Amino acid sequence: MRSYHAGLAVALAIIGAGALLAQAADAPRDPNRVYEITCHYCHDNGIGMVLKGAHLPPERIELAVRHGHASMPAFPPSYITDAELDALARMLSEAAPPAAAPGTKP
Repeated sequence: MRSYHAGLAVALAIIGAGALLAQAADAPRDPNRVYEITCHYCHDNGIGMVLKGAHLPPERIELAVRHGHASMPAFPPSYITDAELDALARMLSEAAPPAAAPGTKP
């Protein structure tokens, strides 16, 4: 009987650890991290429009991300979750314009 309880305890511990890992995997990424991974290359290098400081409505950002816009591809929920997109859109709509690079004219 003792080995049954020990086996049951181990199984429950494994299941619990798996549930914690699943929750951690489902936790939304920080919107700044999502921007750096997904948006930064184009939107901070003159390929796409500058988003920070444009004060676009979050709904417009979400629509462009999900359905694409001009040459921008669409990003499905498997790439950017709905929660991540919501946080990203809010962050971008409220962001201050980027500081001008040294030696550039405004």
